[in-house]
Amino acid sequence: MKCLACGGTRTILFTEAEDIEYKAVEGTFSFYQCLECDSVSVSPVLSNRLEDIYPSDYYSFEDQGGGILQTVKQAMDRRAFSRLTARIPGDDLTALDVGGGTGFLLKQLQKADSRVSKGTIVDINAKAESAAVASGFDFFLGGIEQFDSEKRFDVILMVNLIEHVADPGAVLKQAANLLTPNGQILIKTPNYKSLDERIFHRHSWGGYHCPRHFVLFTKESFSNIVSRCGLRVVRASYTQGAPFWSVSVIAWLQKIGVLKRTQKPLYQHFLNAPLMGVFAVFDFLRLPFSKTSQMTFILAKR
Repeated sequence: MKCLACGGTRTILFTEAEDIEYKAVEGTFSFYQCLECDSVSVSPVLSNRLEDIYPSDYYSFEDQGGGILQTVKQAMDRRAFSRLTARIPGDDLTALDVGGGTGFLLKQLQKADSRVSKGTIVDINAKAESAAVASGFDFFLGGIEQFDSEKRFDVILMVNLIEHVADPGAVLKQAANLLTPNGQILIKTPNYKSLDERIFHRHSWGGYHCPRHFVLFTKESFSNIVSRCGLRVVRASYTQGAPFWSVSVIAWLQKIGVLKRTQKPLYQHFLNAPLMGVFAVFDFLRLPFSKTSQMTFILAKR
């Protein structure tokens, strides 16, 4: 198995997992740990079956909705965006959201900083285009690797994106190319060396998001690939990974027969929201002394 992060061939079997969330594809997938860069890659990589592995009821294709959890999340997003743009000079900022869907996060970014007047979305979901354009955003259907633009962006968002691509190095290099000299990139991605991964290592941990997460990192392994792509880490931190906990617990309870299996994706399960609330608090309480399963990076040009 060739490592998707560094191209190395010194890999060992890390674990095996199934699609516990959507059951969109059948079978078992293998995850291999690279002995050279310490990232983990899935096999096989279904990059040619995106319509299969991202069903029509995929969570990011759905309306984000309301509720207490969403309200809290939006407030936290705006706070993070304010800290991000505070480092960027200028009276008029341009923003690019890779995998931005209908523009939900770009709207939060604009609320956080009124200087962000122009937004562009790059996404593979054709159904998101009309809503994104209606919100005033430019839209490119495809991956960032194919996004050829003369524009340069002050803010680039790649939230829960880099783990979904088969060539993260190419994505990071293109992002660096599209960034203004004083621009910032915000990336959120899983950390596979976490407590919940250890607990559910053999039970298709939610963070594998199998088979949609092609490559997983640690803080150190992601920092290494960043430095090879013309970027530098300005700040790296851990944050709560409640969705991974919730999916893992629900799937495990279904497996042992405590909960009834249903055809709905697990994020629609009635226990998902309360479990996410509980585990978000749990993760925030342990942040000062442990590594949680989500990481946030702010990157800039070298």
